[in-house]
Amino acid sequence: MTIQRVPFLIIVFLVIIVVVPLGIIWPSVKQIRSTSQMIYQEYQFLEDRSQRSKNIKQAKKEYEELRTHLPALRALAIEPNEELKFITAVEALAEANRVTEKINLDVDKPRPAGNYNALPMELTISGSYRDVVKYLAALRNIQIVTTLSNISLVSGRTTDALGVIGQNSDIKIEARLTGVVYEHKNN
Repeated sequence: MTIQRVPFLIIVFLVIIVVVPLGIIWPSVKQIRSTSQMIYQEYQFLEDRSQRSKNIKQAKKEYEELRTHLPALRALAIEPNEELKFITAVEALAEANRVTEKINLDVDKPRPAGNYNALPMELTISGSYRDVVKYLAALRNIQIVTTLSNISLVSGRTTDALGVIGQNSDIKIEARLTGVVYEHKNN
C-alpha cells in the first residue's frame, strides 16, 4: 500500500503545485497588470491635461502681452479711405532720399486678406544707385505693412554723344516694385 500511496501523494502534490499558481496566483497577476495599465492610462490622461493647461496659460499670457500692443498693430494697416497717408509717407521718403517716385495704388480692386483688404500697388523709383538702395532700405521701416511680390532694377545709365559712359556721372537706375498695401476692412 505504501507503493501506491507514494505516487498518489506525488500526483496530489504536483496538482497542488500546478493548480495553486494557475488558479490563484495567475488571476491575481492579471488583475495587477490590468490595474497597472489603468493607472498608467490615468497618468497619461492627467499628463496631457496638465500640458494642455500649461499651453492655455502660456497662450493667455502671450495674448495679454499682445493686447497692450494692439493699438500699435492696428496702426500698421491703413484705415479705409485713408490711402493718402501711405502715399504721403512714400513721397516723403522719396524726397528725403533724393529719388523720384511714381506710385500707382489701385484702391478700386481690393482683395480680401483675412481681416484686411490687400490693395495692389506699383511703385517706380528713379535715381542714383546709392539713393535708390537707401530708399529701399528706408521703405522697410515705414510704419505701414506692405508686401512686395516683385522687385526689378533696370540700369538707367546715360551715355554722351559719342556713346561713351561718362566717368563722373552717377550710375542711374530705376527700381520697379509691385506688391500690396494692407487696409482695414469696413466694419
